[in-house]
Amino acid sequence: MNEDEAKARLQQLRDALARREEKPVPRVQAYSGVDSDDAARKEASALASGDLEAEAAKKEHSRTERFRDHVAIAILIVFWAGFLSLSVLAVLWFINFIIPPEKAILTSSQSERIISFLTGGGLTSFVANYAKKRLT
Repeated sequence: MNEDEAKARLQQLRDALARREEKPVPRVQAYSGVDSDDAARKEASALASGDLEAEAAKKEHSRTERFRDHVAIAILIVFWAGFLSLSVLAVLWFINFIIPPEKAILTSSQSERIISFLTGGGLTSFVANYAKKRLT
């Protein structure tokens, strides 16, 4: 691009800027203060009367109780999943026990592992203690 072309291009840009319409910038209202804000007035009156702390304590208690309820539900789901799994194992072992040995679905080592798991003292104690705690 030579010098004359550059000057012509610069003049085109200047003409385009001169033709451009300028849009006015909208004015923003200045903040008029707390007196016009109802929410701030309500919060200030609640803080002054002590209701804000009581409301915060109630909400914290509600969150804590909701969390405890969720934990109790999760524990209950785990308990019933374990109970269902143990029941399936017991039924599987019992079926394997009553059918003839040539039609057995479990090997003898698998059967021994299931029975030792089902009759294990720790597992039985855990289930019994949990059931006792929840039922009484």
